[in-house]
Amino acid sequence: MMQTKDQCQGCSQFTTCYNCETTITPLWRRDEAGNTICNACGLYYRLHQVQRPVTMKRNSIKRRKRFNPHLITDQSNNKRMKSKEHETTVISSIQSLLNLSQPDHPILSNLILNPTQFEQALKERRDHLQKELDHITHLLSKTTEILNTVESILSLSTKNNHPPSFNTIPSLYSNSPSTHSNIHLPSLHLFSPS
Repeated sequence: MMQTKDQCQGCSQFTTCYNCETTITPLWRRDEAGNTICNACGLYYRLHQVQRPVTMKRNSIKRRKRFNPHLITDQSNNKRMKSKEHETTVISSIQSLLNLSQPDHPILSNLILNPTQFEQALKERRDHLQKELDHITHLLSKTTEILNTVESILSLSTKNNHPPSFNTIPSLYSNSPSTHSNIHLPSLHLFSPS
């Protein structure tokens, strides 16, 4: 039975919920018995299979915050436009860098245009520098050996009061490789005993 209140023949009718007796709802529903119920009571019954308690009745309708689809598309369009503006700015910055780098700075243009080839060139350069460093380290160790030999000979010669001569240090010539024979030895005649 539909719950409408007729106070008189000419008066307007208003609908009330059979369960909670509210008169305000965004949507009227019917229960299994055919009674008119408010949206809240109908949804509660569908979810819990029991009538909604009257204590849960509200005086105002609680509305969900919904997104305006027009607002969302406007925001996404704004994001796309800002993204395109940013992309254009980045591209123009890269182009200006390339224009600056073309005649004077080929390294920069290679880095931007072909990063993998640039990385390979850097690795080759690093390997070459490592070989040079190893060679210099080897030369330094040989030099240290030579200096240690000279020191020991000098200390022996000063103990014996004999001036050092090149005949007493033949190892200096035999240890030095022919490719590095441009090592200049100090003039040893300056070390005369006093």
